[in-house]
Amino acid sequence: MKTFLNALRSSSYSTPSTSTASSTSISPLCGRPTHVPKDPTAIRAIITPTLLEQCTCDIHSAAHYFDYPLSCHSEHLPSDLTIHPHRRPLLNEPDAHNHPYNALFLARATVKWFAREEEIMDAPQRGGLIVFRNMVKEGLMERLNAADCRKTLDEEYMGGVVRSLCDVFFFGEDLLGRGFKWSRSKETEWECGEKTPLIRIHPISYDEAVYTSRACQRLGAIMHDLIRVFLSQHACPDCKWAWKENVNIRGRGRAWQVMAKGIEEAGPKLLGVRDIGLRRLACLVADVEDEVEKVSRHDLEVYGYSKLLDVDEVETEGGLDDEGWVMVDGIAPSP
Repeated sequence: MKTFLNALRSSSYSTPSTSTASSTSISPLCGRPTHVPKDPTAIRAIITPTLLEQCTCDIHSAAHYFDYPLSCHSEHLPSDLTIHPHRRPLLNEPDAHNHPYNALFLARATVKWFAREEEIMDAPQRGGLIVFRNMVKEGLMERLNAADCRKTLDEEYMGGVVRSLCDVFFFGEDLLGRGFKWSRSKETEWECGEKTPLIRIHPISYDEAVYTSRACQRLGAIMHDLIRVFLSQHACPDCKWAWKENVNIRGRGRAWQVMAKGIEEAGPKLLGVRDIGLRRLACLVADVEDEVEKVSRHDLEVYGYSKLLDVDEVETEGGLDDEGWVMVDGIAPSP
């Protein structure tokens, strides 16, 4: 069963490359896992042996983040992206040789921007909220919860859904360069390069073992990967200090967790939905187990998992043991 789960981990999603590859390249990486061990002892057994003795975040290792030019050929400061009331900051455009923002600074500034009170949001952000909320009122979540979404939501409409999410959470950045497509393969997947993302969501598959609805899972899948493509486009991959902890080879890591937690906390109220299934704990456990991420006790505290190593009861996002894990697939769409 473990082999089957690992295969699903690597095939369920792909993600943008975090290297400085050409913007026209397509670089699939392992994607979004769903399984979490039900037994907290099993979670501790995975995470404890790999704990970082010294946290590499900008709070505990600040000197390494400001040691320009040794830390990076570009100087990065938290003030590179300043959030002001009623205004949307204009992000500096990346190119093949320069990604303007430190990943962790970028993640924190983005959360500060989208989590602020509606009264001080900028006009395009409020516009995105209005568009998405109207979609919800018109039955978006019910249609997204359908057994086969192709029958209830066309690709052009879903492109509008994603663009409104970009307006609300990602400074209005174009993270859907090549549009939206319902996947023609069994697995849900992403295909994107740094400049030309294409989102593919399978219209039938969902995780039967997870307590959230199919609609919340599918919305979470979109948000999960929008964070990854956003970081791939704007976070500097040349920072020498803690890059592998801040953005790992799957496009997740410390910066992803910070943004995902912010979306989990602020997103449902903003969008008028019950839940957004980003599966943060499942991602953390999978990435640590597969040796692509290391965390510190401070990281776990920031992620909201400070008790993970110390208590007998752990919230596992509806996870089951291996024998209870089910992926429900329908017939793949015809070409």
